[in-house]
Amino acid sequence: WNRIPTNLREVDPNVVRLSDGTYRAYVKAGLDGAMAAYRSTDGLNWTLAGEVFRDERYRNATDPDVFETPDGWVMLLSLGARMLRCTSQD
Repeated sequence: WNRIPTNLREVDPNVVRLSDGTYRAYVKAGLDGAMAAYRSTDGLNWTLAGEVFRDERYRNATDPDVFETPDGWVMLLSLGARMLRCTSQD
């Protein structure tokens, strides 16, 4: 392993490689349980894609874990001792 600089400054990102070879990083985006996505073509230089989750009922959500299934995308969020499962087609 070699340490290489990146402009992604968020804590504990979940990075997914997409079928087109690009990358998406999912991160906690504030103190209200919102999650954001960043995109990259090389895994080092990132741009904000936007907010991907926010729900007033889950203000303590953290630690997004995202993966693709045959039926679409799944995001698992930690709610302390519980988990929240979210789905998306894109």
